[in-house]
Amino acid sequence: MAIKSKRLAFCREERMISGAPMLKACAVRLLSVLCFAGMAMSAGLALAAETPQPASAEGENRASVAFEDRVDAVAFAPSGRLLASGGADGAVKLWDPASGRLLRILGRHGGPVSSIAVSPNGRFVASGSLDASVKLWALPSGGLVRTFTGHAGDVSSVAFSPDGRAIASGGLDRAVRLWDAASGRLMQTFRGQRDAVVSLAFSPDGRFIASGGDDRVVRLWRVASGRLTRTFAPQDGSVTAVAFSPDGRSIVSGDDGDGRPLRLWDAASGRRLRVFGGRAEGVSSVAFSPDGRSIVSGHWDAAIRLWSAASGKLIRAYAGHAAEVSTVAFAPDGRSIASASWDGTLKLWGAASGALIRSFAPPVLGLPRG
Repeated sequence: MAIKSKRLAFCREERMISGAPMLKACAVRLLSVLCFAGMAMSAGLALAAETPQPASAEGENRASVAFEDRVDAVAFAPSGRLLASGGADGAVKLWDPASGRLLRILGRHGGPVSSIAVSPNGRFVASGSLDASVKLWALPSGGLVRTFTGHAGDVSSVAFSPDGRAIASGGLDRAVRLWDAASGRLMQTFRGQRDAVVSLAFSPDGRFIASGGDDRVVRLWRVASGRLTRTFAPQDGSVTAVAFSPDGRSIVSGDDGDGRPLRLWDAASGRRLRVFGGRAEGVSSVAFSPDGRSIVSGHWDAAIRLWSAASGKLIRAYAGHAAEVSTVAFAPDGRSIASASWDGTLKLWGAASGALIRSFAPPVLGLPRG
């Protein structure tokens, strides 16, 4: 899941103003462009060992300051027993969804973390950052396996291939790059985007990559050759999110426009199948449920919405965030949904009930490190 187009622009602006990528973060609200204090600490500060506590009512109150700033990316491990997150402080964090405990900090980037993906075998986490790099981390130890460099600007999205052998990344340089996960070798560069790549996803069979970006077009690429297979009709804004259905037959896309920003496409023909709901604030993230029957979307208006994939009707909305929802992800069993927000919180929801299960809130100091 990935930090999106408008947020990337604000991040770059804030970094230029501050003169250092880790000293300050971006605005929590798009309209007010309010800046939080950064997470940077002096090099000589020693962090005392402290065991994180389970989430509680008090923990929820602390959630807004636990991250100091926005959370931009979240992803479940295939087992559902681990949750990885990243955000403005540049740290890649590992959580226990059952208790809300922070297990460890896997490591840090030199800039905000924009996207997180967990490998299909659950052994690795890939993270993309505004420092123009992709990093691969071992689970559960947190050791840095390797760093992938080659993008000429911010990395906005990362994804593992279904077999876990490759990592795809997209970014400001208008390119989708395909990396060999084992060696770090650049295997393929997909060119043809006319503006920044903001979102990407592998098809379930690993043969295709869908990408979207600031040129408002969804593109489908053949992985083996790197060739563009087809494009989908332009949307009303930057394509901030794309996801394949579990059977690979359809693609859902979201944009940051002001109209009806969620669309479902036939992957084989490129035909638009439906547009979801009425007018809604721009979409930042989308995900199919594991059974393919529903789609969850995160929005700029701080809402999370659950849709019927078959009818396009709104099933329910989840309310609880105080700022833009940057990323949403279904748990592998489909029973819960994780969300990350610019309000500085990471939350877990009951998919069927819409009830808030917990907020994740580590202590500010004494975080366990990998």
